[in-house]
Amino acid sequence: MRRIYKNILIAGCCLLTTTAAAQREMRYQPQQGDFVIHNGSLRFNRALYGGNTGFRVEAGDKPMFAMYLPGMGGNLRFAIKKGKNFKWLSDAADITSRYGHGAMQYDIADPVLERGKITLTVMALYSHEGLIARFTTQQLPAGVTLYCVYGGASGKKFSRDGDIGADSPSLFDLHEANCAGNAYTLTDQQFRLKLANGKTIAGSFPKGATLAVGEAAGLQRADQLPAALTAKDPRAAILIAHMPLTNGVTDISLNTGEQPVSLSGLFEKTKAAARDIADRIKVNTPDSCINNLGSALALAADAVWESPTFLHGAVAWRMRLNAWRGAYIGDALGWHDRAREHFSSYAKSQVTVPPTLGVVADTNLHLARQLEKIGTAMFSDGYICRNPNGDIRAHHYDMNLVFIDQLLRHFNWTGDTAYVREMWPVITRHLAWEKRNFDADGDGLYDAYACIWASDALQYNAGGVTHSSAYNYFSNATAAKLAKLIGEDPSPYAKEAAHILTAMQQQLWMPEKGWFAEYKDKMGKQLLHPSAGLWTIYHALDSKVADRFQAYSCLRYIDEYIPHIPIGKDMYLLSTTNWQPYTWSLNNVALAENLHTALAYWQGGNPEKAYQLWRSVLVESMFMGSSPGNFEQLAKEDAIRGELYRDFADPVAMAARSLVEGLFGIQPDALNGKLLVQPGFPAAWEQASIQTPDITFAYTGKYAERKYVIKPSFSKQLQVSLIIPAPVTTGIKVMVNGKPVAYKPLADAIGTATMQIDLPLAATYEVVVTTPPKHMVRKLELTGRRQMPLVSFDKFEKDGFSWWVPGRHLRPEEATSAMADLGTSYEKVPLDKFFNSKVTDIFQQQYLSPRPAVPTLQLPVQGIGNWCYPLATANIDDSGLRAAAGTGNEVRNTAGVPFQTPGDITEKNIVYTSLWDNYPDSISIPLTGKAKGAWLLMAGSTNAMQSRFTNGFVRVTYTDGSSDTLLLRNPQNWWPIEQDLMNDGKAFTTNAPVPERLYLKQGKFSQGMQQYAAIKGYTTRAVDGGAATVLQMRLQPDKTLATLSVHTQANDVIIGLMSLTLCR
Repeated sequence: MRRIYKNILIAGCCLLTTTAAAQREMRYQPQQGDFVIHNGSLRFNRALYGGNTGFRVEAGDKPMFAMYLPGMGGNLRFAIKKGKNFKWLSDAADITSRYGHGAMQYDIADPVLERGKITLTVMALYSHEGLIARFTTQQLPAGVTLYCVYGGASGKKFSRDGDIGADSPSLFDLHEANCAGNAYTLTDQQFRLKLANGKTIAGSFPKGATLAVGEAAGLQRADQLPAALTAKDPRAAILIAHMPLTNGVTDISLNTGEQPVSLSGLFEKTKAAARDIADRIKVNTPDSCINNLGSALALAADAVWESPTFLHGAVAWRMRLNAWRGAYIGDALGWHDRAREHFSSYAKSQVTVPPTLGVVADTNLHLARQLEKIGTAMFSDGYICRNPNGDIRAHHYDMNLVFIDQLLRHFNWTGDTAYVREMWPVITRHLAWEKRNFDADGDGLYDAYACIWASDALQYNAGGVTHSSAYNYFSNATAAKLAKLIGEDPSPYAKEAAHILTAMQQQLWMPEKGWFAEYKDKMGKQLLHPSAGLWTIYHALDSKVADRFQAYSCLRYIDEYIPHIPIGKDMYLLSTTNWQPYTWSLNNVALAENLHTALAYWQGGNPEKAYQLWRSVLVESMFMGSSPGNFEQLAKEDAIRGELYRDFADPVAMAARSLVEGLFGIQPDALNGKLLVQPGFPAAWEQASIQTPDITFAYTGKYAERKYVIKPSFSKQLQVSLIIPAPVTTGIKVMVNGKPVAYKPLADAIGTATMQIDLPLAATYEVVVTTPPKHMVRKLELTGRRQMPLVSFDKFEKDGFSWWVPGRHLRPEEATSAMADLGTSYEKVPLDKFFNSKVTDIFQQQYLSPRPAVPTLQLPVQGIGNWCYPLATANIDDSGLRAAAGTGNEVRNTAGVPFQTPGDITEKNIVYTSLWDNYPDSISIPLTGKAKGAWLLMAGSTNAMQSRFTNGFVRVTYTDGSSDTLLLRNPQNWWPIEQDLMNDGKAFTTNAPVPERLYLKQGKFSQGMQQYAAIKGYTTRAVDGGAATVLQMRLQPDKTLATLSVHTQANDVIIGLMSLTLCR
């Protein structure tokens, strides 16, 4: 008989509790398509984009502006003067700021203006790199002067190009140092500025403006402008223009280049260009917040395009990468030409030379990743490089998977078989490359080599991974279908797809839990890691690996196990995992990940939950965040980084996909001449519409009569099928363009009875569905039931319909085993003859074997760090412990429990176990007599890849053959030696009491430190000197002890025993 004590608490980690502290402020309000704030406090928080270059205008809640070239292109600020009163416009008493349709507009009032109003509109130019500012004034008193102050164009680039969460907004202020080397030439109402780096900026002002060069030094208040104008030989030169401000319109422009742009018609042309993009996507729903989405989305999507490719971000990380998800933008928003240009340009950068160097791990990077050199197994025939148009160079990501997924889905939007033939060699080389590198053993499970956005520090040590295997399943299954269309042999791809699917279902699907495992170890004991990240679930659904029951059950895993972070009434965000310890990018609150998950909820048959999550994250980013209409990378709720970046490509793309494919359910299959429309609206909605370049769709109606208007605009006519809920199963009438049409009851729908209407070919479809009154609906009878661990399905059948209604099952709770009172009759068990190391040696050696002989990302040789920070290490210093132990060789914890440990610094003081060859995988210590319990002082390593997982165990065996086992689980009771784990009640919880730790350098026991150190790129909760953990194990006092053994079960980790005390 064995008893196992998990000594943990799992339940309750993701229960959504909305408290007053969780209520986030709606900084911006939706108003006629704009994002509006009154007297907002932020500056330089909204980027304005013009043409498709790296140039942008920085604006914000306050009317203060800057240009970014890239590089600081100068600060622009306005002031007003009436009589002796000067005031910066940004200090005006009443400012309503609105962002919309590519413009920032400010409605300004102030006592200086008396009853007068100023409306200032600022846009980035599309014809040039520059800006235009228009002042529209009314009821101004006489004698108002407008001052324009421009300067500080240093050309200096900022670390993340001046983006939110990474660079301070003060970088865009007017700084004296930024004016160095600026030389102005003034001609009437125009100027030219020569920067120190040789670039030129020009500007135009209206007739009547007076331009002068002033001094930036000492200019803080608006009333200091006269002094700045009278300075002789300015050391920090700035441009100061002033002009009478009368009722009417006044335009000002700045632009890069030698010649100022003509003001004539410039504002109107710029506004029209911005509107053309903003109006590309139009959304109308009962939700005013969502109605703002279309224009904001289109503008952000345009901002991450720079021919010939989509970029990684509009502001930070504005660079070319063949993935991540940004290129989904092209097809979802109807830029099919841009999508094709993106794919074709990167096809030229696919490596076509075979591997000549074999598998080569980079020794300079401690074997954590592959040597970045063309000709190695990793960077060989089939690999697609990061830069387009034949720029062949190795880069440390496998972006092939996402790129090919985007390409394959692109064909569904265009139906262009000629392009399929053109790209076929690219596809087949990719599939062969994936197989050769990441499923070398042919088991059908693929390793994931940094192949998704959240891949930094994600290292599977050659394991079989759900998300990468799902990508490869979808790619092979689709390739088989494409092969048939273009006359190629589909059998190799169909066979591989079937092989992958079988392997995933047999090895990664966990029927006893009801979801797919994160991965299966290739090395060691080949264990399953059950704690799946969001990416595991949404890729299993997006790639069509999960059947409909599995899909719904996987979503229930998210409901129960992934932390839900409340931000308002019925609003929440998801963290990407529940893993510990934190390291970038393994547990974040990321917009794109939440949007992709919302899409999965739609795909998995839960539209209500899909919309709740989708709306929550979009409102948080666009209205609650620092930048209006923004598509952030990370939310404010991210525990470590906080709010981060603007208009990042991944969330822009996933907002597009989830809007089009999820909420409105537009799913073309143009290769086969079909278009499926399956809206995912909340049941309470009575109207919704969308307009994209590909389709116009509108829904209106209530229970008894619902109308759907569909007008496709694809490059060729498609057979349209509309799938909608059937509120009743009989008496339904369908009219299409005024004529009756039959419908098909769908079998085995999830959630509700569902019907399909195949529409006769037409240019526009008006579908009217009428149903009988609710009181005529007859009672339904249960005809079947299917049980799964987290959900049960009740089956109903009637009138040809059949559907399964899911019912929620709560996950089983596991109670915490709290520290017990075991008495004070202690007996220390000498471990000296078992010690095989000093505790300080843990990261001082090389863990070289066993390691996989295939391309993979893995733990660096020193036993700490990750593939992004492969040289990281930690200072483990037990000097305080040695001193505290002294000649008595003993320390006592806060409960007075004695632990025997050598004070002599020359002696070993721990017995380590590991699956590395450096140490045995287990040790056994003989015991005698009987005991009520045991106290253990243990130390070792773990990492986020071993989280929510049994890393090892301690087993006490009795002479009768029975045993008790203490599981060592990260994060509940097995903590890493180099840092303390976090309990913030949000994304990071250990679901167990905080253990007592012995801080080795200090020689003191406690449950945390006042101050933590940092290990760059790895942790901000590092323990200087390291820490051991106190654990307690209850035993059966009526049984005679035989042995205590320590076992390591997980790869990567080291588990050590420093001291053992029995309670007799």
